[in-house]
Amino acid sequence: MPRPLKPLVVYEAKAGQSHLQDALRDLREGIQRHVIWRELVRRDLYNRTKGASLGRWWIVIGQAIAIAGIGFVYANLFNVPLNSYLPYLATGLVTWGYIVSLINEASDVFVFSKGYLTQTRLPLSICVFRFVTRNMLLFAYKSSIIVATLLVFQVPVGWTAPLALVGVLLIAAAGFFTGVILGLLNARYRDIGQLVTSLTVFLFFVTPVFWRPDRLGDFSWIVDYNPLFHFVSLVRSPLLGDPIDGWSFMMTGGTIAVLALIASLVYKFMGREVIYWL
Repeated sequence: MPRPLKPLVVYEAKAGQSHLQDALRDLREGIQRHVIWRELVRRDLYNRTKGASLGRWWIVIGQAIAIAGIGFVYANLFNVPLNSYLPYLATGLVTWGYIVSLINEASDVFVFSKGYLTQTRLPLSICVFRFVTRNMLLFAYKSSIIVATLLVFQVPVGWTAPLALVGVLLIAAAGFFTGVILGLLNARYRDIGQLVTSLTVFLFFVTPVFWRPDRLGDFSWIVDYNPLFHFVSLVRSPLLGDPIDGWSFMMTGGTIAVLALIASLVYKFMGREVIYWL
């Protein structure tokens, strides 16, 4: 049975405080109240698989079946060896699932926490930390598929493999700012969530998740300037022993900086009013 939540801490914006100071204070208060969002994450994961004998491992099983099915079919369609294609697919698809979950769930960050936000005043960052941490833990479970695939197909793992963790953390940072942006916008305009879900379907087909970027030929610029591909590459390349492209770090770093700037602007105009839209 889930443990009872500790009393929630009241959060209030100080009068006369600038929006930037307010945002930074919100972030600091959210970090300090980590016990709250950690407990909320634990409840989310418990409720997600409550009553299932295998619990959270059903999440892994479902993803593994999808990877196995796509791997056998597309290895034949692309006429590539299964022992090289399946590790590429597994690392790409699991990482993509992590990214797209952060994007799709970002729209409901504050809507999903309506019950808490309307009953007491909390730092908005608690809701964002909650959704980012939940998705990181789900990715940690699904990463067992990557480990199993690398072991089965005896993919040599070099000294660069730990750098994949950097990619995971960069995705989480981008997801945090995306949660602020889409969460606030969707609280005010509920069509945002539907639009984002439709857009991610399109992005899946233009991002090299189950196909290799060298197949684009003269259209390789579609990949070069696709930030999602570079986020995937920062996790996939170190695990497969491929060289890490410095351009990927530049693209992901620039994307995070832009998202942080947009998040600060959206918070400035919408952060203090979000509670009235829920």
